[in-house]
Amino acid sequence: MRDGVLHAAVEAGDDPDGEGARSATAVAVTAAEDGDDVGIADFEGVVDYELGAVTAVVVPSVRDGGSRRVDPDRLRGLAADADLLVAAGTEALAALRRADSPPDVRFGTADAVREAAMRGLDVLLVVVAGRLSAHTEGLRETPVSYEVVDATDADR
Repeated sequence: MRDGVLHAAVEAGDDPDGEGARSATAVAVTAAEDGDDVGIADFEGVVDYELGAVTAVVVPSVRDGGSRRVDPDRLRGLAADADLLVAAGTEALAALRRADSPPDVRFGTADAVREAAMRGLDVLLVVVAGRLSAHTEGLRETPVSYEVVDATDADR
């Protein structure tokens, strides 16, 4: 599993990452070139990979200052460490834009955050205050860890 996608190698011992033995094997049922999709059957073993984590930054509603209350430098630093940037709400989108960090996902964010983290991606969720629980409720049903961090600037 790399970047949230299951990858196949030609032989069981052929490890393109150089990380040693494989944890699962299968038989290709379609021909494919490097980078193509391939059908598999007779899957054996367990795909061993690490779950991703979710870092949530809550943006106040526009009535409470909105994106102007978020420290763009702090948000930019958090975004640099993430595999996937998610904006949930207009204020969240504005905060990411102010930090010169365009989001990868803007719609269907609760499902996208959960599914990406389950597939090993570290996610930065920038979410307007009223929508945080819609995201954390789904995460509580999974083994994915998440934390809520404060990126507001008290002086703003």
